[in-house]
Amino acid sequence: MILGVVIEGMRPRQWAKNVFVLAPVLFALKLSDIHSILGALVAAALFCMAAGAVYLVNDIVDREADKHHPEKCNRPVASGRLPVAAAWFAAALLVLSAVSLACWWRAQLAVVIATFFAINLAYSFRLKRVPGFDVVLISFGFILRVVGGALAIEVPISWWILICTFLLSLYLGLGKRLHELLLLGERGIQARAALKGYRLGPTSLLFRLTGGAAAMVFALYTLSPRAAENFGTRGLILTVPFVVAGLWRFARLTRNSARATSPTEALLSDWPVLLSAALWGIAATAIIYLPRAL
Repeated sequence: MILGVVIEGMRPRQWAKNVFVLAPVLFALKLSDIHSILGALVAAALFCMAAGAVYLVNDIVDREADKHHPEKCNRPVASGRLPVAAAWFAAALLVLSAVSLACWWRAQLAVVIATFFAINLAYSFRLKRVPGFDVVLISFGFILRVVGGALAIEVPISWWILICTFLLSLYLGLGKRLHELLLLGERGIQARAALKGYRLGPTSLLFRLTGGAAAMVFALYTLSPRAAENFGTRGLILTVPFVVAGLWRFARLTRNSARATSPTEALLSDWPVLLSAALWGIAATAIIYLPRAL
């Protein structure tokens, strides 16, 4: 059925990235506010629609290159199961619906979602071939998710959170490129043009430095005067080990060249990563909210 193939092309598993839209709810102390929770969930759903459109467009543009990839060759457009015309129609319908609904609800959120789609469109057609800039643009997409979540519940956004988000998403992007270098070798240029600008040694070094910077900036945030004033505690420092554990595990997934699955996709089913994320979420929620409930 064509609808099922379209949904497959929208990559529902990747919608987990839109959890970043919900981050402002936690850090703005709105977790007990049902209206804020519902607003953030609506914003996340709109980002899922826009992201689904992005994935369809990306698969249209990459359909020839994907045929050379051991895993991506099975995607709906590359495999021929989803006609290009149908993919274009579905992508257009999704993004127009997302922007229209956002505009009806929150005009500023509509601008953010439209920007999110526009930069990803530029990424798909051109900028993904520019080494370095490709992963930076992906990171900017995560920042827009956080900004969109803040606009949805009408709270200011901390620069600390934006910097942490940028470094974490940059770490994930570099890990994906490093894995592709290890997996594909010389064939990588056929599958992704930007890989010709990456070298194993420098990419590996930058990957490690970015991961360390992400952990360090988050640790500094937990001890910052802003965090102490906002949460009434610097206890969030106790959650840093869970962050480090998650980063370390992702590094292990990245260097597993025997696994064709992208490490960013493996995150969604890797139990050590999921456990680290769950423990961080439980600990952070308890540290921030428990004193207020007593």
